[in-house]
Amino acid sequence: MEDLKLHDAVVFLVAAGLVIPLFKQIRVSPVLGFLLVGLAVGPFGLVRLADEHSWLTFIMITDVAGVSALAELGVVFLLFMIGLELSIDRLMAMRRLVFGLGSAQVLVSGAVIGAIAWLWGNGVEASVVLGGCLALSSTAIVTQLLIEQGRFGSPTGHGIFAILLAQDIAVVPILCLGGILGAQAGGPVSAALLLAIGEAILAVTLILLVGRLIVRPVLRFVANADSPEFFLAVSLLLIIATSFATHEAGLSAALGAFLAGLLVAESEFHHEMKANIEPFKGLLLGLFFMSVAMWIDPME
Repeated sequence: MEDLKLHDAVVFLVAAGLVIPLFKQIRVSPVLGFLLVGLAVGPFGLVRLADEHSWLTFIMITDVAGVSALAELGVVFLLFMIGLELSIDRLMAMRRLVFGLGSAQVLVSGAVIGAIAWLWGNGVEASVVLGGCLALSSTAIVTQLLIEQGRFGSPTGHGIFAILLAQDIAVVPILCLGGILGAQAGGPVSAALLLAIGEAILAVTLILLVGRLIVRPVLRFVANADSPEFFLAVSLLLIIATSFATHEAGLSAALGAFLAGLLVAESEFHHEMKANIEPFKGLLLGLFFMSVAMWIDPME
């Protein structure tokens, strides 16, 4: 990850200080505000006018790649916070929504989009990949909007989140399928997909089993040290390490953070963990929305 320049950090913090209170005052989601700011300060925004107005260079984000890399942590912390609000038992109660409704959404949406792509003249392989990719949506944006509207805890919110969770899991077979079709590898596609799904299930199961054995004793040991800094450091380590584990297994890092949240939710430390991580989540999620808009060229 490239180092985040101090100038870019100042621009972001000023934007956050203006966007959050302003858009809450007019009762509009701050997500829209961060997207608009990202369009303005990114490489395709006001920088086009910098030759005529040199002062605009002071409000430009110059290290877009570094900002985007750091912003991914916002999504990671968001999914961790969501996991804190649930538990493994509650998640198991949602398994029909996740693997039933969620899988149906991915398959039906992917089939419809793939058929449209095929009718537009794309090959079968390209249409399958396009259908699978475009059937997915942004977990960060949808979840944040549900939370802001107070609908996350409703039956509708649970159904939507189950679909989002199924989409995160579906990334593995979609990536596997794309690699097979792109390389035209030998062997049956179905076998490779089943292997990828099996590896994903194994990774998630191992994380949950090992986490149940070590998370609570480790947190108790840290709490007994009576050091807020130590507790915060271990909290961040737990989130990042679990995210790294799922990323290495071919799953999304956000899914790992969600699993970490589920594990902590079963302990007596979930309230303290929530208070520690909430500020990081809010700021970095705003940075994530800005970084998404920075890659958009409205002139194309």
